[in-house]
Amino acid sequence: PPGSEGLAVEALVGGPGIDPVTKTIVASLGPLALAAREGGILLADEVNMWPPQVWGVTQAALECPAKAIVIPEPYTVIPPAKGFVVGATCNDKGLGDDPGRYTGGHVMNAAQLDRFAVIKIDYLPEKAEKFILKKIDAGLSGKQINNMVKLAEKTRSGDAAADLTFALGHRTKIKWAEMSSLIGFGSSYIVNVANKTDNGTKQKLIELYQRIMGELPTA
Repeated sequence: PPGSEGLAVEALVGGPGIDPVTKTIVASLGPLALAAREGGILLADEVNMWPPQVWGVTQAALECPAKAIVIPEPYTVIPPAKGFVVGATCNDKGLGDDPGRYTGGHVMNAAQLDRFAVIKIDYLPEKAEKFILKKIDAGLSGKQINNMVKLAEKTRSGDAAADLTFALGHRTKIKWAEMSSLIGFGSSYIVNVANKTDNGTKQKLIELYQRIMGELPTA
């Protein structure tokens, strides 16, 4: 399930439903309860956007080993089957985001973070990024693709060193490639990359483009 401020407990855990045969009220299992019953894996996207009330009813499922999930109405207890696992994604590791890139997320408290093992997923390897850009078939040359990946890596290292407040992600790079066939390589860089930053960062990104591509991007 995707993370959201408006995520309801019933949407994740479950709540009352109507049996289509008996027409009686039964427990309608949400994805968390279903995964627990079947011994499956639940992947929660952007878990730092869950509202507090959702965390309150999911703590038992996140224990190690997981405890039974309780649906209050109608009262139903779902014991977790073998293999049940909850995974989650979060851009800021649950610690908040000072630059404001991922607004809307909450700082997760220590009790919530203690229930997860944190794994950092880095950017794709250079070879994989080039392969995907070639598959887009946007008419880019091999040199352009190589330079795109090189530029992306420079922004990421600059961001890590606090020299830039921007890191070029793969989704943005794909948009840059796709729109290049419509408005040109340099113009696509301006509208999909440089224009999404503040003026100071934008100037640095234009200069970086010029150093790597050997020309200024056309607006």
